[in-house]
Amino acid sequence: MALFGALATIGSITLAVFNVRFDRMIETAMEDRAQAAMVAEIRLNLLLYNRSILLYGTTGDPEHRDASDEALSKIGYWLNAAKLSMRQLDDLARIQAVEERLDTYIARREELLKGDLPSARQSEVATPEFEAVLTLINDYLLRAEQDQKSLQVEVNELNQLLTRISLVATILLPLAFIWMVIRVQRSIFSPLQRLEEALQAYSAGEEGVRAPVKGPTELRDMAASFNELANQLQKQRESRYEFLLGVAHDLRNPLTALKGHIALAARQLEDRAASQEDLQQRYTKVAVLVKRLDRLVADLVDRTRMEAGQFDLQLCRCNLREILEEVRALYEGSSSRHSIHVEMPPQDVYLQCDETRMSQVLINLVSNAIKYSPEGGEVVLRVRASGGEVAIEVQDWGIGIDDAHLSLIFQPFHRIHPESVPGTGLGLAVAKGLVDAQGGRIEVESTLGVGSTFRVVFPAENVTK
Repeated sequence: MALFGALATIGSITLAVFNVRFDRMIETAMEDRAQAAMVAEIRLNLLLYNRSILLYGTTGDPEHRDASDEALSKIGYWLNAAKLSMRQLDDLARIQAVEERLDTYIARREELLKGDLPSARQSEVATPEFEAVLTLINDYLLRAEQDQKSLQVEVNELNQLLTRISLVATILLPLAFIWMVIRVQRSIFSPLQRLEEALQAYSAGEEGVRAPVKGPTELRDMAASFNELANQLQKQRESRYEFLLGVAHDLRNPLTALKGHIALAARQLEDRAASQEDLQQRYTKVAVLVKRLDRLVADLVDRTRMEAGQFDLQLCRCNLREILEEVRALYEGSSSRHSIHVEMPPQDVYLQCDETRMSQVLINLVSNAIKYSPEGGEVVLRVRASGGEVAIEVQDWGIGIDDAHLSLIFQPFHRIHPESVPGTGLGLAVAKGLVDAQGGRIEVESTLGVGSTFRVVFPAENVTK
């Protein structure tokens, strides 16, 4: 397109230059012809004057005198007209030289008429001046004719050059157009066709197909966007596949254990060998496994509702001390290697939130703190109030999280240690969704090998008296 535009621009400029040049040549030619015609009129009237003055001197006829005066008047008129039309200094100088010679000749002729010389002698005396004037006029006309011929040659050469340029343009422009069409075909239509083929193949189920990133910027951006979208969908499919495997594994383990406990309890009952204590232990284990299954299903349901936009909250004025104490009581004694502590300000802190969902968030965080502290230790639930905001912290001194995982832990199905720590990777994603839905935000600080602190922060407008 740029080349085609450049050729068109050059052609337009060339034509414009030639047009101006032709106009100037035509104007010059017309001026030269007009000036030559004026000088020719001067020569004609000079000849008429010379003839009339000669006849007057011979015959004394007043009509010849009048004719000579008329010729002199015309000579003066055409001299003035010629001088006014002259644009070139050398042309003006030549016409002024003619005028000076004319004045000398006419003055000489008029002077001879007043004398007693015969007419033939007067003509003989004035002839050198007459011939000098005539020679200057003829020289001027001859040069004008030569200038006209030179101008005609220049016009012919310019016309030939324009013809050559037009011929070249006639050849080059179609070639440039064909070249441009080929380039457009290669740079636009081919990448566009390949992008369309990639989209059709992807729609037909070829999930591994990708579009070539070629062509103009817009097409490259479209192809890159399609490839990025396809890669993201591929990652989501892989994540969902891993998630399904994790869910199946997590469901299978408690279900297998449940079946084992139930079968063992059934045999003991059949043999009447089960004591009250054995049944109580079996009941406790079954209850824990059922609770684990219930939490897994609840996380799945919550995440599904969040993605579908069908998640409802029951906001009310909640006492954070009561919520934290309930969570502590829930996990107290669940692990002999862990202890749960609550740190609160002296005064109660009330928050506008969904009490059940808030408990679910803290239960999730405390559960993770215990799971990722395999060596045991303290888990602290802490409330801080600063600058109008309220922060609820869950801190552990476990294995910590490396920097590579910090930006990913809130994504669904992402797990840090899937081989050693059970779970589906949904807990933190659900917790973040619950906090965001209630107007808060969730943050994390962690050092590998030292421990982690998850912080749920609510703005001042959520804090109530």
